[in-house]
Amino acid sequence: MKDLPEEFLKVPVIDVMDENIVILEESASIIECAKVMEARGVSSVLVKDSNTGSINGIVTERDILYRGVAKNLGMFKVSIDK
Repeated sequence: MKDLPEEFLKVPVIDVMDENIVILEESASIIECAKVMEARGVSSVLVKDSNTGSINGIVTERDILYRGVAKNLGMFKVSIDK
């Protein structure tokens, strides 16, 4: 990793963070996830454990493509917790 100028380390996180956060239940299907991502204009969603309410993962566009589409998992049947 390149050394960053010191002024970058002084920028508050709130000034650079993304406020468009999407959270889905782990039971959501891959196709539901992809549709939400497209509608909200995001490239990833956080996955919430339905029992504890805690965030236990993330699904990215790449996950959907490589783990879902490329392996022909069945976009309507497979949930994002897999």
